[in-house]
Amino acid sequence: RHAIYVKLVRTSAGLNIEGQSLPNLLPSVAASLRSPQGQTPTGGIAYTTVWKTHIPVDAEFQGRQTFQLELE
Repeated sequence: RHAIYVKLVRTSAGLNIEGQSLPNLLPSVAASLRSPQGQTPTGGIAYTTVWKTHIPVDAEFQGRQTFQLELE
């Protein structure tokens, strides 16, 4: 299937624990989960998907383009 895929993401202070994404954690919660006493390995996540869609097209192409927007 040929399509252009569009995804809107924003920065997130979250963690990935055992394959589960926990976005937008409070800093104190993230710190306690990252602590040495924590039994589960964690990884940080930098972005959370806000919206995504795809636009069907008739041609095949490859590539990636990223744009940074600042909203106030």
